[in-house]
Amino acid sequence: MERRSVNNQPEVRIAGEVWDQLTRIRIPGECRQVLDHIILQTHGFQKKPDKISLSQFMAATGIRSKSHVHRALNKLKEMGIILIAKDGNRIAKEYRFNCDHSKWRPLPKRGTFVKQEQGVPKNDNTDVTKQPERSPKEEMTEPVTTEENEDINDLNRWW
Repeated sequence: MERRSVNNQPEVRIAGEVWDQLTRIRIPGECRQVLDHIILQTHGFQKKPDKISLSQFMAATGIRSKSHVHRALNKLKEMGIILIAKDGNRIAKEYRFNCDHSKWRPLPKRGTFVKQEQGVPKNDNTDVTKQPERSPKEEMTEPVTTEENEDINDLNRWW
């Protein structure tokens, strides 16, 4: 018999060690919502796997797109946190929370990538973005044209 808590909701029981590992692994937002629903549907009702349709995930999590739910499920599977099995020709698949946290693989951290500029080649096929290097002193000593000087004065008046 399943245990019920306040308001007749299922009581979810997970080992402390597994819960500690869940708090340590980085799980993106929609993935975490989907995972929480899987845990509720399986451990909350004392089942190992459970058949859950994409529309059930959408209703329970508030995620508005089946493709987003599907992407979250695939990411969780890739991380080894859930196991997915298709039951014959049925639409709903069986989902199981993998309590063996030694099999979990964290997502790689997002890095910052520098966007490389691509110049338009001239007729001689040289890259326009490549300019001769100048010392800071040379850059400061370039003459200012009358037009640039007027722009600077307009800017100074505005400030």
